[in-house]
Amino acid sequence: MTITHQEDSGVIASLNNDDNPHTFTVDRAGGITPTGGTIPFKKDFTTRIKKGENQSISFSNLTIGALLHVEGVFDTPSQTLTARNIHTP
Repeated sequence: MTITHQEDSGVIASLNNDDNPHTFTVDRAGGITPTGGTIPFKKDFTTRIKKGENQSISFSNLTIGALLHVEGVFDTPSQTLTARNIHTP
């Protein structure tokens, strides 16, 4: 079962360079209940990454411990969020 939702937010727990998945510790999850308090997330060529409202940044600009808002599609069986939009403050 796949659930589409608007936004999850938390703190980046791990990054694997350009390999997937990465994880973040969840502060707020929109309509999903992740196991273990972290959500694995992956990105693809369509994922947009922004700092603030309008500044596009690359994945390499993300750091462990940074606040993160992720919008995308959550796959319940794999407990993985495929990110469409990643925002950092």
